[in-house]
Amino acid sequence: MFKRLSVWLLAFMLCLPFLSIAPNGANAAPTNGNFGFATGYSILTMSDTDMNAWLDGMAATGAKYVRFDFSWGFIQSGGSASYDWSQTDRVVNAAIAKGFKILPVISHLPGWAGTPATMSATNFQNFVYNLGLRYIPKGITEYEMWNEANIQGFSPANYVNKILIPGANGIRQAATQLGASVTVVSTGLSPAATNGVDWSMLDYVTGIYANGGKNYFDALGVHPYTWPNDPTVMTSWNWLLKTPELYNVMVANGDGSKKLWVTENGFPTSTTNGVTEAQQAQYIASAYNTWKSFSFAGGPYFMYSYKDLGTNVSNPEDFFGIVRYNGTLKPAHATVVNLIANNPTSGTTTALNITGPITVDGSLSESGWTVDTGVNKVVSGTPNNTVTYDVMWNSNYLYVGVKVLDGNLYKDSANGWEDDSVEIYVDPGNNHATTYDANDRQFIKGYNNAALFEKNGNTSGVLHGWTAIAGGYSVELAIPWSNLGITPSSGATIGLDIGINDDDNGGTRDSQLVWNGTIDNWTNTVNFGDAVLSPTTTGAPLTYYRIQNRWKDTQFLYDGGTRVNYGSGTGDSYLWSLETYGSYTRIRNKATGEYINIKNGATNVESTAIAASDATSHWTIASSSATTTAKSIKSASNNSYINNETQLGYVTCDRTTVPSDTSWSSEQWFFVQQ
Repeated sequence: MFKRLSVWLLAFMLCLPFLSIAPNGANAAPTNGNFGFATGYSILTMSDTDMNAWLDGMAATGAKYVRFDFSWGFIQSGGSASYDWSQTDRVVNAAIAKGFKILPVISHLPGWAGTPATMSATNFQNFVYNLGLRYIPKGITEYEMWNEANIQGFSPANYVNKILIPGANGIRQAATQLGASVTVVSTGLSPAATNGVDWSMLDYVTGIYANGGKNYFDALGVHPYTWPNDPTVMTSWNWLLKTPELYNVMVANGDGSKKLWVTENGFPTSTTNGVTEAQQAQYIASAYNTWKSFSFAGGPYFMYSYKDLGTNVSNPEDFFGIVRYNGTLKPAHATVVNLIANNPTSGTTTALNITGPITVDGSLSESGWTVDTGVNKVVSGTPNNTVTYDVMWNSNYLYVGVKVLDGNLYKDSANGWEDDSVEIYVDPGNNHATTYDANDRQFIKGYNNAALFEKNGNTSGVLHGWTAIAGGYSVELAIPWSNLGITPSSGATIGLDIGINDDDNGGTRDSQLVWNGTIDNWTNTVNFGDAVLSPTTTGAPLTYYRIQNRWKDTQFLYDGGTRVNYGSGTGDSYLWSLETYGSYTRIRNKATGEYINIKNGATNVESTAIAASDATSHWTIASSSATTTAKSIKSASNNSYINNETQLGYVTCDRTTVPSDTSWSSEQWFFVQQ
């Protein structure tokens, strides 16, 4: 917000506690890669527990961005030669690990640096240069040059000459040295009136251009606060509705192609000059939807803030959160979740739950496939092909199918990425990290190529195929969750990207397309898109069975909560579907989606969530003899049979006698199709 604390007060705030409770739903979906939270200095001063709770809570809304202070006053508190990155590193590393993209706000004059009028531009440029060398390699490529400089004592001339030009030069120098590119965002402008101390947004933007700042920022930052007023009602204070005036100045200076970023906006629910909680929820939605209607609104949108900082009702700064100080949710929390769900970014796709069988041969002929998501982002060369893909899942596999329409197809190189080929990138932990971890994958499946490449050789259990189609080729992969090191669940989000290599004339690759990321997808997962594992089913309908005992024909298996019980009731808990896993069958309950297993012992047959690769959930279902339709259910892990011999109210899997037509009918079961 526009009332910022001085450095001495920031130091004092290090001692204050920040209680935080993250709401449930850390895998909220879909996500919005252009929606984030501005936390200011607060997150730097929290304990690890509170910081992680804030990050988890923000992630649970579906937001993918976080903006916080990279404080010059903290990092160089001891002078121009001193650097203490520990506070900043702590938050950066935690945010990246949780899949956030970071917008740093480079701000806060250290005491030794002087005043806005007397500070050294060289000192600031050196600081920003070294900051870039440290954080650009972590995938942080966007930098906001100061916070609300128009009310921080910087005249437009001082801001341009002391902050904007040296800051842009410093970060760009670091980026060039590292072979990267960066985006420089101007100071986020605060609503104010020009009065000799502060400058209005309009006067400040005009002043930035008048003082030679045009070439030193790539996007204009704004804080279009309107509180306590309705954002849809024009007032002299409403810099949301007046933002087009700023854009008109940019157009007049030849900068009409640049976008405006909302690096802060929000509504405090304090009793002093605030709004009610109901109004906060309403105004947040109105402000966001109004902003989206502007043609120049192409950047991210940051809410200030996630959680209330205190309980002093006379201080609006304590009440900007969508979560109360005690951790309970304000109505605005649901509003934000809904805004994100209704405005997913292009980097989010939905993987439907495939119910029928998939034959992995490259043909994509099964009814579950809907291969219509375009792969259109050019990262090298001039592509001339058309590419679409689809992704599905079940408890065993992540399925990816890709169609490529291309009139010139080649396979003549030692490396698959130099030929026509499909690249499938998976970040199962959804970390969006600057390096690959042990579970991240880069698969390459080429045209006319029977082999499958993975950058670290991790192809265990992966089924793959390709086939020629009219005008091109298609590729199909089934990647076991055991290969990716996770157990899937409905609603979970994983990182995913698709790349296409195009060779038009033999020799090396001529161009590359990706769905969401960059040409550096093979080195990091930062820019992968998100794939949400939906509970919605696709493909052929499942067949369900009631499993009836031959000996006690009124006894049917049902999911009893944990154990597999038997009884004579009806309902979904008595219905089971069969899934193939390798040469075995898994038995899944309709009501719970859980699988029969003996993970906790042969006398403790359970129906629980369990990894598809766990052998205790693998069964062989076979006819008990040639003269009966009854089946035996044999465990792959202990070679024993499910039975109700001891009549305990639940079944066991502790009998090894092979069932036959004339003996041990307690081990025999009819699968009665429903």
